[in-house]
Amino acid sequence: MPTRPRRFALALTFTLVCTPLFAHVRGDRGRAPDLPDNVPGIDRPFPQDAEKFTFAIIGDKTGGGLRNWPIFDRAMDEVSRLRPDFAIMVGDLIQGYTEDMDTVATQWDEFSGHAERMEVPFFFLPGNHDITNNAMYHYWEENVGRTYYSFMYAGCNFILLNTEEGWRAEGGTSFGPDQMAWLQDTIGARRDAKHTFVFMHRPAWYSGGKAGEYWETIEGWLAGLPYTVFAGHFHRLSYERRDDRPYYVLSATGGGLGPSQVLEYGSFHHYTTVTVDGDDVAIALIEPFSVHPHDIAPREFREQANRALSWTTDLPMAADVGGGVARATLTNTLDAPVEAHIEVIPSPDSAWTVNPVEVRLRARPGETAEQAFELLYDFAALLPLPTYRYTLTYAGTTMREGSGQVTPALTSIPDWTLAGPYDIGVDANPNDDEFEAALPAFANPLGPEDDEDASIEWVASSVNEQGRLNLGAQFGDGPNIAYARVYIHSPDARHVLAAVQSDDMAKILVGESEAVPHIGYQRDPAYITLSLEAGWNRVLVKCGDFGGNWWFTLRVADGGGRLRFSAQPQE
Repeated sequence: MPTRPRRFALALTFTLVCTPLFAHVRGDRGRAPDLPDNVPGIDRPFPQDAEKFTFAIIGDKTGGGLRNWPIFDRAMDEVSRLRPDFAIMVGDLIQGYTEDMDTVATQWDEFSGHAERMEVPFFFLPGNHDITNNAMYHYWEENVGRTYYSFMYAGCNFILLNTEEGWRAEGGTSFGPDQMAWLQDTIGARRDAKHTFVFMHRPAWYSGGKAGEYWETIEGWLAGLPYTVFAGHFHRLSYERRDDRPYYVLSATGGGLGPSQVLEYGSFHHYTTVTVDGDDVAIALIEPFSVHPHDIAPREFREQANRALSWTTDLPMAADVGGGVARATLTNTLDAPVEAHIEVIPSPDSAWTVNPVEVRLRARPGETAEQAFELLYDFAALLPLPTYRYTLTYAGTTMREGSGQVTPALTSIPDWTLAGPYDIGVDANPNDDEFEAALPAFANPLGPEDDEDASIEWVASSVNEQGRLNLGAQFGDGPNIAYARVYIHSPDARHVLAAVQSDDMAKILVGESEAVPHIGYQRDPAYITLSLEAGWNRVLVKCGDFGGNWWFTLRVADGGGRLRFSAQPQE
């Protein structure tokens, strides 16, 4: 979650950072490509014979994996022993996600100490951990090199793109108009290349929004050419074909990985070698002491594995005391037996009961197995909700593990009215233990709390398909505070379960009562209870932001479909 840049501190830091960390890839020894100036990487001699050549690709080192430098070092050593013509790393070289340039410099020093083991020319492109904000963008540009570039080698066109180029100016992740204009010229000028290789960090063909639109345009420019696309970011290997061209999302080379021992699931450390011989492109995936075929982890296998275990609930929660059923279904569309070990665990701090609490489901290929769990609850001690955890095995080998919360069906509230923005009073998100003192504007009323105040201007807004109410689209970038208002009609006095997410923070009021004083940014929803009176209840969400994305979601358990919602006050 990005926070607002502290520009006064960054300006001082830039004046202190002036010595490049790397000498750049010059290409002045051996059969070298025609390189532009200031190409980031480590300079080594190029080979003399380039008629048939091989290059290597290194995956993400960061995004978890803090203790995995031995894996990265081994990859450097093995690639060096294999002696490809050169190597390319597809981003996430450092941990990043900071505006402290001393920390950034330390992380680059650490990376260079390991990367210097490489004995062939080594090219870099940036990932989201390398360029997380405007400050890190300029640090890369001044100390590492170009953010995107291309070169010809042995008649092939190599294009290294920057999916974080948006941080150059407007902020956020995208290719940006300047890079797109450059890329159109580059592809157009080299359409006679034997093959075109495109590299990026985030796999843009997975993306929606502007990045996805940009990629559709790029695919149009590449149409008719022989080309191959490589990306990283997901830390899971995935192979597919688009327009009959190979696309690879490479797994990590030392970055954090989810537990799986099934190669087809794609969660294993590797580096990649690509050998070009005329029109033939041969690709191999290498982990220590083994070589795997390039299509070992087809996207279809991972999608089938992800769909193997499904979870549904029939939990109306229409009364303060009641029950329902949760149902786990194991569907095996793979080619070997699959087993699920499932536990449903009520919290000792709640009044939930579950029966049974632990089961094993087995399904041979083409089979389905199912288990129902009986659930009883009491709103007097509803939270925390029960959790479930599972382990899936494939042919007797652990394939994936996961966990979640047992929740009823939740309804998004579609239409709201908004008021704001209001100055939040500070530039950075304080720690939770100093929240009240550091953010009086968030802790205290600013006006919209008074529903009778006719001077407050409320504007209509609606949630998107994901149930998010996008405050940034209405009010621009923070740091600011805005209010969202809705009215909920209940046929009687009751408690209602709700799920809340916010970026950066939110509090919720029902009528004049503060239901939740502070919910900070978190990956998963926070579950709360709302006390509704019979009739119409005003619900107010006060949401603060320090820059970047600004949104919240509020979903409620509408037991029996008896709740009604209105964006406007009702009698």
